[in-house]
Amino acid sequence: MPAVSEAIKTEDAAYIAGIVDGEGYIRISRASNRRNTYVGRIGITNCDLQLLTWVLSMFGGNIHSKKCYSSRHSKSYEWAIHRKCDIRFLIEAILPYLRIKRRQAELMLDFLGEPKMQRLKVGNPPGRVLVAPSREIERFEKYAIQSSLLNKRGT
Repeated sequence: MPAVSEAIKTEDAAYIAGIVDGEGYIRISRASNRRNTYVGRIGITNCDLQLLTWVLSMFGGNIHSKKCYSSRHSKSYEWAIHRKCDIRFLIEAILPYLRIKRRQAELMLDFLGEPKMQRLKVGNPPGRVLVAPSREIERFEKYAIQSSLLNKRGT
């Protein structure tokens, strides 16, 4: 990706920051499909597919339709990114303009700066497995807990 200043206009970065602040999320959590793996994710949910397609063109990621639980609700879509380089690029572009989710963005940058989780080989071949020591799990779990607390409604 090009340098943030080269690729994103100031007004676009500020606009996207407002959308993330109002209708988006910045989350660190344990991956549901892998034990002791932690992932970062940034997303925006909106009814305007054109808006999300524009964000997609600037930052990559993917868009999927959300399940509609009531006939009274409009069709909605979610744009999200999970690749570390894409998340870092987005945060560096919008951080100066974030108001509500600034702490989540700063926490995400700290999380992205952490060295990869160390895993130990346990057992004899062919049944050898990689296991993360508890100190490594705790190191990443603290980010997931802080992220969850920052994302609670009403805080």
